[in-house]
Amino acid sequence: MNAQETGRRLTLHPAFEQKTVHILVRWLLIILAFHFMATSGIAPGPFSLAVKISCAFILSNVALMALPRRYFSPGPFVRWLVAADFAFIGLTVYFVREPGALYHWLYIAALVLLLVMNSVRVPLLALAGGLVALSVGGGAATGRWLPSSDTGDFIRVTIVFSVAVLYFFVLQLLEGNARLFHIVARAKQEWERTADAMSELILLVDQDGTIHRANRSLANRLGKTPAELVGRPWYTVLDGSETASPDTPLSRMFASRTPVQAVYNHRTVGGDAQTIAVPLFEGDTLAGAIYILRPLAAGKASGVS
Repeated sequence: MNAQETGRRLTLHPAFEQKTVHILVRWLLIILAFHFMATSGIAPGPFSLAVKISCAFILSNVALMALPRRYFSPGPFVRWLVAADFAFIGLTVYFVREPGALYHWLYIAALVLLLVMNSVRVPLLALAGGLVALSVGGGAATGRWLPSSDTGDFIRVTIVFSVAVLYFFVLQLLEGNARLFHIVARAKQEWERTADAMSELILLVDQDGTIHRANRSLANRLGKTPAELVGRPWYTVLDGSETASPDTPLSRMFASRTPVQAVYNHRTVGGDAQTIAVPLFEGDTLAGAIYILRPLAAGKASGVS
């Protein structure tokens, strides 16, 4: 699997927006925290404190739901928010621990490493090494070869930590998704600036002949805006027809899958134009084409082959 395929598999769908995913993961943390605290046998005093902290976390999540989406783009606000979320996860680990045990400090230290190092591998290795060392040390001292005598509490802490790792992984995907979005948006803007600066009439169509991009010169020629042309079949825009004529350079290019250059008169464009249709491929699959038309002055068409 190449890097491009990996990126496509791991990139979140556009429907999974940063704000939506962030808030959903926080609700998951809240549900787990309440469930595990209710089933872990916390003493009344610490349990009351844990409930108050969880209620504050709930209120913060409700407040986040009212914020505009732009706040959830990668930046200082998200970094501070993630730090607060990890602090809540650390407190949850502390409250649901087995009384008198020490293993929860290993999980909390791993959370700090996860946040500071921005990497999963080292914190997981450190946690695994710490648990092994704690088990060996505890076994040598007490004859008990597990870091906890209550496997239920140990499993609860492990699940909470696992959700933190999932949270971290989702944040990495969101950040990569945001970077990809900005790259695509910047490429679109650069394409539009370059194409709009050219006097030639330019179309970018997909494999079905639907227009994805149209420069301003073509739109002005047709008395439209570029946005009005996007999403329409190219033959409807250029020829005013319901089907594509097989004689047009673009139809010939789709049939031959090779570049086609010719002089052609599209009805709605008016007059002869020197045209070139260039196929665009994704691997061996024809993904679309770029179609460029250079209108010819009267009397010049006969001189072009």
